[in-house]
Amino acid sequence: MTENLTTALHIESYGRAREDDATTHEASLEKVRHVPTEGVNGPPKDSEAMIEASTRTSRIFDAKASVVLVGLQGTGKSSLAVMVSTICNLRLIEIDRHFRKVTGHSLNTHRKAFGIAAHHQALLEVLQAVLSTCQTGCVIVCNPVSMGRGAQAMIQDYTKSHPVIHVVRDVQSLHRCLPGRSRARIEHLMDVGGSALRACSNFEFYNLTEDISADSTTEDAEGVSEFRRLATGQISPKTPFLTLKRVEREFLKFLGQITGGVLTIPFRESTYPLSRIAVQSKSFTYAVRVPLKDILSGSCSIEDLEMACDLFEISVDNVSSSIDHEVTSASRLNEFGRALTIVRRDTVVPVMFHVQFGEVIAPGDGGLHHQQYRSLVAHCLRLGPEYVTVDLLLDDEVILQLSKGKGRSKLMGHHTFASRPSSGWEDGQCLMLFERACKLSLDACRINMPADKIWDNFALQNFRRRTYALQPDVALIAYNTGPIGRMSLCFNSTLTPVRPEGTGLPAIPSFPALTARECTRSLYASFVLEPMKFYIIGAAIAYTLSPAMHNAAYKCCGMPHSFLVWQTETLDVIRQMVNDDHFGGTAVNPPFKTEVIALTHSLSPHAKAIGAVNTLIPVRQSVPVDGQLSELSLFEERNRAGTVKFLHGDNTDWIGVRTCIRRGLSPINAVGPRTTGLVIGAGGMARATVYAMIQLGVQHIFLYNRSTTNAEKLAAHYNGSGFHALAPSAGSGMSCNEGHQHGRSVVRVIESLADPWPASFHQPTIVVSCIPAHDIAGNPAANFTMPRQWLQSPTGGVVVEMAYKPLATPLLEQIAAEAHRGWVTVDGLELLPEQAFAQFELFTGRRAPRKLMRAEALRNYWEAQKCDLGITQNSAQAEGQGIEHPLRD
Repeated sequence: MTENLTTALHIESYGRAREDDATTHEASLEKVRHVPTEGVNGPPKDSEAMIEASTRTSRIFDAKASVVLVGLQGTGKSSLAVMVSTICNLRLIEIDRHFRKVTGHSLNTHRKAFGIAAHHQALLEVLQAVLSTCQTGCVIVCNPVSMGRGAQAMIQDYTKSHPVIHVVRDVQSLHRCLPGRSRARIEHLMDVGGSALRACSNFEFYNLTEDISADSTTEDAEGVSEFRRLATGQISPKTPFLTLKRVEREFLKFLGQITGGVLTIPFRESTYPLSRIAVQSKSFTYAVRVPLKDILSGSCSIEDLEMACDLFEISVDNVSSSIDHEVTSASRLNEFGRALTIVRRDTVVPVMFHVQFGEVIAPGDGGLHHQQYRSLVAHCLRLGPEYVTVDLLLDDEVILQLSKGKGRSKLMGHHTFASRPSSGWEDGQCLMLFERACKLSLDACRINMPADKIWDNFALQNFRRRTYALQPDVALIAYNTGPIGRMSLCFNSTLTPVRPEGTGLPAIPSFPALTARECTRSLYASFVLEPMKFYIIGAAIAYTLSPAMHNAAYKCCGMPHSFLVWQTETLDVIRQMVNDDHFGGTAVNPPFKTEVIALTHSLSPHAKAIGAVNTLIPVRQSVPVDGQLSELSLFEERNRAGTVKFLHGDNTDWIGVRTCIRRGLSPINAVGPRTTGLVIGAGGMARATVYAMIQLGVQHIFLYNRSTTNAEKLAAHYNGSGFHALAPSAGSGMSCNEGHQHGRSVVRVIESLADPWPASFHQPTIVVSCIPAHDIAGNPAANFTMPRQWLQSPTGGVVVEMAYKPLATPLLEQIAAEAHRGWVTVDGLELLPEQAFAQFELFTGRRAPRKLMRAEALRNYWEAQKCDLGITQNSAQAEGQGIEHPLRD
């Protein structure tokens, strides 16, 4: 388990650099000056060392390989290490502290007592012992004081079999963390020390400083800022316990990418259906292309740019092709990492780097700007994006070297014809480029050229057929540019480059001519895809917000679909729906979530394990095998009409619950072997909630319900051997004990609100209420609140309220009064869109426009409240009734 640092795991320990004395800082600067000098004259030495470090090994490691974090003082290494060690159940070893434990001296006192030479030797012996004996299951932190020349060589050798991550940060943050140092001194430290640390590491993570004040604007007084926060799903800046949640999310996602998920990293989007499908495997996917400079300027919303797209492409255009050392300077390289973290902070889709270096890279060109291009591509691979492009005119050995060091990233061969060949797509160069991408084992190939006439688009279709016959497993992205070439963008099937829409970004001639919405509309207009009808069914759903969210999302994405409400007392309506060739699917509400299973021919592993269905999908072509359907084939059927042959059932309720728990759970309360969860209720949503907790790795789950008999039935379902046989394995996209390798979860029942909390278990830090908060069929609202004796967690926790009618329930009001003790609340309006995002993916096979759907849920909720109160003009009257207005008219 973790060492001393874990015992100090509390909110103050996060985001704060450890204060060392001035002597230590100066010594660290001198120690990291020693940059490897091997290499040829030309690019800066740090660039050459970086290329070597990035490409000398495959960077595919053992599933349990230890992770090493290196970086300058104040970059946040220790905080990141605490996060990952706690969440992934890894042993934490910080070399400085371990040195004190072994020698009985701090670094400074040991150096003063024994001299510099003996001190350096002792440091090397401690580091060597750690690296040799801690090969697996550890996260190791090395500070600059431990990083002399010998240590650098030792850690560089460690990169052959382990991920070594260089953590960087912006100058302003380091300046705050290192009081008494001038900005110029820190910049010099970053330039000199950063170069050495890059040379002995094989990955890089940019730790973007959390700006708590960013949302605290004067708009708060008008309610607009709060509305925007809720619409983007961000934690309130008024919740200090969660200030590092986004950093945690970014780092876990980064680790999941560079390790291939071998550490069972529980990043938040991993449960959404499309996260398990390779983006290049799907048909009609889009890559929004955004210039690096626009991302760094902060002039646009990443979530707005991402809407209706499947991949986010960071375009590094107009890089100087002259001999310019600034191209690969430390500050320039840091911009790449900063941009990637900014994008990952606010998007869920994969990210790709595309570096366009000067005009054209000539074959066989070994000049300086050629080497600089290689340096930039190699650095992009160090950052761990999902995709990186590489110019197809580079020499074979260069591409093979980059491919060897790509790690888990995919390498896409790219070529742009500056002018159209005389024979267009029939030119031998086109097929030669594709064959070259196949021979070099690249993951995808992208080729484009200007179009002169409309027939050029049809010639491109012939080229696609030829390449598919040659090698169907290599994804081809081929399109014409210019106004006449727009047709080819519409019918390119994989990762079509599109421009952002409605964001205020200036038009760039070299950028794609169409948006994702325009491309999607063309597919429906040309009958490639067809309009579908979706529904929500239930016994009491007149107030549902689902139609508003889904219909707005369809419009945003360019889909001519409709989402309708069908309130019913029986399931006979399902039979009517399936007789419609344009039936696309239905959301299922109480009381039909278990009854509808009898109408299905196949169930997802999640729905089968939960024993409830909230999403029905028609199947027209795929045939279930042993009751299961291929996820990819299921998605490929979406948006196409025809006779319904089967019904497939799934459940997205648990995804929404899990996401909200993860979002609201502070780092100190990260799920561990002794974490306890409490579920209020025993109905369909309680079933999904228990399953969500099990997927998070919660081993001790308690149920309270007014009917103890129903609670015992639910507990028996999850405790029985039948459930554990049905639960999805890691191979299906989720592990039953996410992030922890230990015993299975056990569900227990608490019979009375007067009972004390069981003494042998920790107080609950995760509480989810699954009972209605309003009158139903004449039955009064439960008005549930937590017994005080169940609310004694010393670190607080998260309380998720399913109900949103009313939004301010007695339980949420009770917990809000305990916020100072670390308790965080998540209301029903935050949870509702999360399950809808997953449902949208299952219905359409496309990523949901999340920000838009959240905003629509909020707007329509407020409008419904105004109607209920008979208010049409004065929003102040609503506030007088105790209703919070998210956005004033």
